[in-house]
Amino acid sequence: MTVGPETDLTGSLSRKGELFLTQYIGDTTHYPTARYLDQALRYLASLLGTTEVEGIGLDRHPKYVSRVIAQGLAREFGCPAFEVQHHHAHLASLMVDAGRWEPLLGWMIDGTGYGDDGQAWGGELLLGDLVGYRRLAQLEYLPLLGGDKAVEDPRRLVFALEALNGREPTHFSGSQAELFRRMLPRCIGASGLGRVLDALSCWLGVCCQRTYEGEAAIKLERFLAAGKAAIPFPVETSSQNGRRVVRTIPLFGQLFDLRPPNTEAQQADLAVSFVSALIAEMVAQAAEVAQAEGLKLLGLSGGVSYSAPIVGMVERECHRYGLEVLRHDRVPNGDGGIAVGQNAIAGALLAR
Repeated sequence: MTVGPETDLTGSLSRKGELFLTQYIGDTTHYPTARYLDQALRYLASLLGTTEVEGIGLDRHPKYVSRVIAQGLAREFGCPAFEVQHHHAHLASLMVDAGRWEPLLGWMIDGTGYGDDGQAWGGELLLGDLVGYRRLAQLEYLPLLGGDKAVEDPRRLVFALEALNGREPTHFSGSQAELFRRMLPRCIGASGLGRVLDALSCWLGVCCQRTYEGEAAIKLERFLAAGKAAIPFPVETSSQNGRRVVRTIPLFGQLFDLRPPNTEAQQADLAVSFVSALIAEMVAQAAEVAQAEGLKLLGLSGGVSYSAPIVGMVERECHRYGLEVLRHDRVPNGDGGIAVGQNAIAGALLAR
């Protein structure tokens, strides 16, 4: 039995080699929704005639409300609770979806998931199976000014990137700007591709205020579908603790050197030029690993992999390296599929 992450979640129950998802549950930061998750799991168990539970899978984030549900169920059923890293669960959900059990290489691309180092992951190249994984590359950490406030207000992301590139801020001034400058060294870092898209969307003037989840990146999508890669953006990489880091901060520095767009056509061309350059480097890093490991597949999972323009860019780059892209078919790409991955991983750990 698994409880998913925190938002957009489903729960799951597996029995005799079959896995069953609950209906869509939603955002467990709301107490009634958290209670509904608990009720939905119990109802699913009653439908399947399940009276004993061997293990509970939950997200590793220490503050997710879904953990409280999972820990309560584990005590009630007298079984172990397995903490599962968010992006490992994404990778495992893709393996279950495709029915492939050999080690899988994949870019896990979303907004936020609690990382092993306490930072917010979301642009991670993982190679793993159901019992473990290696993090071989990542996008560079961007400072989240005010934590989740930066997710709701992408202007904060732009401010941080401008400050790190030695530029004058465009959205904040005076005491607010000075406060943000003092906050920068103490901010949590975010490697999520979703945060990169949020910052890009805001700087281009597409969307600078989130009123629903993923709004800035979603509104950017039509520009990614319409533009052309007309401007070169060389992408830097570095090495950190044995993994490659794709440098997004200096990439934004190149963007800031350009004149802000005046038309939708200019917005679209800048968006495509920037994102396609980043995707090309991400695929190049994956291709290097794939060649060394003798692999022919590159998996894509996480909420950003819903974006048709970005998936198209990945597929075109993979074609250059002779790689096949493995995508979701039956299991949701985003956090609605996390429970599936948690279930498969918890089952594999129990089997050991």
